Amino acid sequence: MFSLRFTIVLLIILGIPFLIRYKYKEKYEPFPAILLPSGASKAPLLSDEYHVSYTDLIAQKVDGSWANVDSRRLLYPLPYTNHKHVFERAFGLIDDHLLTDNHNLLARLAILKARISTEREKNKTKKWLEKRLIYQGFAGNVLGIVKRERVISISTGKIINENIIDEKILYLD
Repeated sequence: MFSLRFTIVLLIILGIPFLIRYKYKEKYEPFPAILLPSGASKAPLLSDEYHVSYTDLIAQKVDGSWANVDSRRLLYPLPYTNHKHVFERAFGLIDDHLLTDNHNLLARLAILKARISTEREKNKTKKWLEKRLIYQGFAGNVLGIVKRERVISISTGKIINENIIDEKILYLD
């Protein structure tokens, strides 16, 4: 009888998040998530478009033209999954108080504070970036961080639209 009672209680406990999800759709996510998450890049079922955002690094070559930088070679040995956070903070070269996220609860309660880089750290980072860019064949004095969004047709797989969301230019000299 213990296993039947345990099964019924477990069914009720696991059923509550399902009912919340069923009633409120995507508005509320019960925590801890008992339902399997669908991932960060899920496609809406009724839409014919898929939105993808990504970040490109561009740098100026010696002849003055611009080209894409291989971010994996630039930031080696940093794992590729952490690149997004480095790009959002512009390698720590832009003052952090300009980049703080006011929507983050921990930041608003001053529990999580943005780290402010010193001028010495910024200069050291600039020299390091310059050296790594020169190693890839760039002039090494200018680096651009371009955040883009592509709209792709699900049925055809072709790019419908591409927009630049944000662009930062870092002068390393």
